[in-house]
Amino acid sequence: MIGEFVLIRTRNSGVHFGILRRFEIVGEIATAELEGARRLWHWKGARTLNEVSVTGIGRGSKVSERVDRIIVLGVIEVLFPTQESRANLEAAKWDA
Repeated sequence: MIGEFVLIRTRNSGVHFGILRRFEIVGEIATAELEGARRLWHWKGARTLNEVSVTGIGRGSKVSERVDRIIVLGVIEVLFPTQESRANLEAAKWDA
C-alpha cells in the first residue's frame, strides 16, 4: 500500500486522496499519512465512493486545493483508484 495513490474515508474528516506514505493501526484507531493530498468534500457523477474509485467524479463536485502532507485519524476505508479515476481526481476543481 505504501507509495500508492489511494482514496481514504475517515470517521470524522471525510474523504481524502493522495499518495500513501504511512498507515498504522494503534488499538482501534487507524491513521494514514498522505502526500500531495486533497479533500473530496462533495462529489457528483458517482453514487458511491466505490464508483468514484473506478471512474472518478463529475462536474459540480467540490475538491479542495492540494496540501503537501496530511495525517488523518479514524481511517475506516482505503480504496485503490483506477488510472482513469486517478487522472480524473487529480484534474478536478472546486466546481460551484
